[in-house]
Formats: sequence, structure tokens, C-alpha cells
Amino acid sequence: MRFLLIFFLFFASQIYAQRDDHMRNFEAIKLWEMAQHLELNEEQIASVIKIHRENLEIISGLHERRSDLIDDLKFEIALSPDDEDLTPIIDEIIGIDKSLQDLREKERERMFEVLTPLQRAKFYVFQVDFARQVRDYLRQNR
Repeated sequence: MRFLLIFFLFFASQIYAQRDDHMRNFEAIKLWEMAQHLELNEEQIASVIKIHRENLEIISGLHERRSDLIDDLKFEIALSPDDEDLTPIIDEIIGIDKSLQDLREKERERMFEVLTPLQRAKFYVFQVDFARQVRDYLRQNR
């Protein structure tokens, strides 16, 4: 188990070297807890991290662009809402949301190629439980 922890921390640190500290810590915790919950072996952990890393840069860029667009919407709304100015921004946000969903689905499909059926079932339970833990944590720390 100690080797597994060292192995995971090394790869997680490589993945998140470019991201800000809070997101890096959050993502590393999520991957670590997922690895424990799903009882992944070393090969599976390496595969999951690789799959996650391949999409990370794209996902980060899309989130940044989406955030910028939301700021643009706030500015446009404050100025004077005009359909001609708002519609292209909204359409781009919708496109980004669809791209993010597609990336998540493809990532899950690729992960499922290396997981057993039991681990796949545990994955769905983990997703719900982890999201609940995050919501509870945020509620408590407001």
C-alpha cells in the first residue's frame, strides 16, 4: 500500500503541476479517494491518471473560456441587455457545456475499459458520495 501511495502521489503531482493549488489538491484528493474506493491496482491507477491527464488541459481551457464568457455576460447585462450581444455569448457557453459533457463521457468510457464491472458500479456510487461530501464541506465552510 505504501508503494501505491508513493506511486499515486508522484503521478498526481505531475498531472497537476500547472494548476492552481486548490484545484490541484482537490483533484488529487478526488483521484486518491476514488482509487481507494474502487480498490484499484497500480496499473489501473496509472491508466486512470493517464486518461485524466490527457483531458485535463482541454477541460481547464474550456473552464477558463466559460468563466470569461460569464464575465462578458455580466458586463453586457449591466450595460444594457441587447439580444444581438447576448445570444452569441450564450451560444458559445452552451457549446462549451456540450464539449465538457462529451469529454467527461469519453473519459468515463476509457476508464471503464480498465475497470471491472464491480469497480464500475463502485465508480457511480463514489461519484454521488464524493459530490455529497464536497457540497457538505462547502456548506460547513461558508
